[in-house]
Amino acid sequence: MAVNLKSRALNIRVYSKSVGLSKSHSYCVDDFQTGTSPLVGSIYVDPTSVTFSDLRNMLEYSRERGMNKRSVIFQEVLFIMNRLPNVFEKSADVKFKYALGFIEKGTGKIEIIPFSAENSSISSQRPGLSNYDIAIIPVTQIDSATELNLYKDLNKDNEEESGI
Repeated sequence: MAVNLKSRALNIRVYSKSVGLSKSHSYCVDDFQTGTSPLVGSIYVDPTSVTFSDLRNMLEYSRERGMNKRSVIFQEVLFIMNRLPNVFEKSADVKFKYALGFIEKGTGKIEIIPFSAENSSISSQRPGLSNYDIAIIPVTQIDSATELNLYKDLNKDNEEESGI
């Protein structure tokens, strides 16, 4: 088995908007955590060749005994996403949709990758990966203006392809 010397561990975390406890009923304060989640898992990849689209598949599925199965990491991500408050009151059909991005270690600053950039390599979006974890950002945690920007270039590309 050959070892890829460029491979490195990418730590995966789920991001959510912080919500004050004043939004909860005093007898029903839930146990969900808002803000950046603890480490959900790590995936070893070569960030110079793996794209965000590839990473999305690696996060969601694992291959066991010839079958594609939901990965353990993504099962945990779905559990977290299911428990998050719908901060921006989005429709139920986007509950399990998400964007990918980076979380800066130490500061917690989030950078969301536009959907149109998901076919570029991870390192082309963030060359100095050692100070960043991969963020899964549920669409329910993204305000409408930011969400539009995520799709903006994607819509432009589709218009160019269709000749609109």
